[in-house]
Formats: sequence, C-alpha cells, structure tokens
Amino acid sequence: MTLFITRPEPDASRTVDTLRQKGLDAAASPLMTTRFLSAPMPDLPANSILVFTSANGVRAWSALFNIKRPAFTVGEATATTAREAGLEVEACGGGDVDALFDTLCQLSAGRPVCHIRGRHSTGQLTQRLRSEGIKADAVELYEAEAARALPANLREAITVGGHGVGVFSPRSMRLFLDLVRSEGLGAQVGKMRAICLSPAVAQQARDISFLSVHVAKHPTLAAFVDTAQLRRT
Repeated sequence: MTLFITRPEPDASRTVDTLRQKGLDAAASPLMTTRFLSAPMPDLPANSILVFTSANGVRAWSALFNIKRPAFTVGEATATTAREAGLEVEACGGGDVDALFDTLCQLSAGRPVCHIRGRHSTGQLTQRLRSEGIKADAVELYEAEAARALPANLREAITVGGHGVGVFSPRSMRLFLDLVRSEGLGAQVGKMRAICLSPAVAQQARDISFLSVHVAKHPTLAAFVDTAQLRRT
C-alpha cells in the first residue's frame, strides 16, 4: 500500500520522508498550495507573544516580518519550525487548538497575544482568549489555495485501489471528497483506506464509504505515523 499525503508542500514531502524512514511506502500528493499574503506590520508591544497554529504561519511570519518575540505553538512540529526560524518557543499545546488555548490561559501571564493564522483557519482562538480577559489579535498571513483537480498520482491510485490517503485537516478531507465526486470516482474510494490526523478530519468523511478509516490517537505527526504503520497493508 502506498500512502498518498495530501498536505501542502513543503510539509507533504517532509511527511513522506518521515514515513519512508519508518519503512512505509508514501508519496506526496498535495491538494492545496500555500501562498503568503500582503499585510501591514502588526502593532506588537514589547511584551507580546506570537502564537502559531501551523508551520506555514511561522514561515509566513519569518518571510514577511521576521520580528522576534516569544512563541507559543500548537504542537511540536510547529515548534521545530519556529526554532529553525530563530524564535524562542516558550510552550506548545498537545497538537490541537484546545490544548494550545489552555496553555495560553495558564502561561501567557497577562501578555498580549498575536495569533499568526491562515485565511481559512478555524477554532476562533482569539475570540476565546478575549473571553478570558486576554488581549488577543489575529493576523492573516497566508492562504492555502485549493487544487482544481486531483493530482495525477492520487487519481491513478484511487482508480487502481488498494492504497491509502493521508489527510491532516477537515478542509483537506472536504476538498478531497469534492474532487473525487466531481471526477466521478466516488465509488472507487471504497477501495482506499483513509488515515486521519484527528477525529475532526474523519468526521468529514462520514457520508462516503472508504474501505476503512483510521484516526491517530493524538493529533501529532508521530501518532499519525504510528497509525500508518499499523495499517500498512
């Protein structure tokens, strides 16, 4: 079984490399392309915190502004990207926005928060922080543009059957299913396994019949890889 990874680049290829290091057959098959957005310089007090809910947020911030502030991240993968960009990571959540919210409530210590996010981000993190009395603003610095057709390698894999698709966000799963249906491959999905990063991703697949749907125990790359290893055949 080849597992086709639908994340945008460069994360798709990095995930493929990680899977191959574990002896799994994997291929990059991005369903979205990330582009940075133009935005004015945000007003950052000297004691502010940068909050990142994706590695793409870190990349966009570094490319557009590269201002150093303490960083809080959604998980370890985003934290690694932040450290590579020269940011000091104070803390990270357990891989999802709910855990990050709890971490910020405990450790922000009254400092203002600037959430670097994508145009299609969900979770309403800034609103939730404000409801707890934390000064929080959001800046949209990137957008993930949806593909208009299935990548050729993924389309062929669906037709042949016996392979898997790795999906990391609810939006990616919705996009995958929309493209599958628009290209007349809905019935063929029944020959594919789906490996999902979280229950929220799997929930989007509730009205289509995969051969099987498997969910990582935690919304982390390590847990995703563990799930893929268990379902490698």
